[in-house]
Amino acid sequence: MIDITKSLGGLIDTRVVQMSKSDVLTIVEETGKAAIFLLTATLVMFALTRVMKSKGFRFKQPLVMTLGVIYAILLTVFYHGVDLYTIKGFFLFAVLVYASCSDITSHEVDDSVWILIFALALIKPHSIMSMALAANIVFLPQIVIAIIGKKSLGGADIKISTVLAFLLGLERGLVAMFIGLLSAVIVTLIRHIRHRELRGEPFALVPFLSVGAAVLYLI
Repeated sequence: MIDITKSLGGLIDTRVVQMSKSDVLTIVEETGKAAIFLLTATLVMFALTRVMKSKGFRFKQPLVMTLGVIYAILLTVFYHGVDLYTIKGFFLFAVLVYASCSDITSHEVDDSVWILIFALALIKPHSIMSMALAANIVFLPQIVIAIIGKKSLGGADIKISTVLAFLLGLERGLVAMFIGLLSAVIVTLIRHIRHRELRGEPFALVPFLSVGAAVLYLI
């Protein structure tokens, strides 16, 4: 006579073993993808530092490399693995590092930067309507201020903040802009208090916009 209880127990045990093997394979696969992603991120940051060195940018290579790897790790953690959005976020970070170092060095940023950010925005976009609205809300006040204030804002600042808002969408884009501008104002005030002789000197805004965008991309 067949023992139904034992048969069912054996069937359940087999399924548990099969599920466990499947889970292990998934974990191994995801770990492998994460390891390849982190290795690639390291190589990309190394190549980026070589390019920036050749252009005479002011930056600390160990710091830039470390920040790149840390951001790659944060992307895999916040997005639970490696996918197209994770890869997009890392390349956005790399472009922002380049733009920030360029702005710090010469207070100029190549037009290729905002074009690259715009191209990245078209990869796996959220809502085109939200993105377009965010871009307009960020762009219009700045262009008015730039016209009235006679170049109080740089063209690169306006372009980059606009495409970052477009990439992030309405809520995250505006919050990123707010964080960037607020931190820039605070640092500028502290800088002017401590170094009065620097008042009237050009100020790099792109690094602050980049920090805001990098943080909000993770949320």
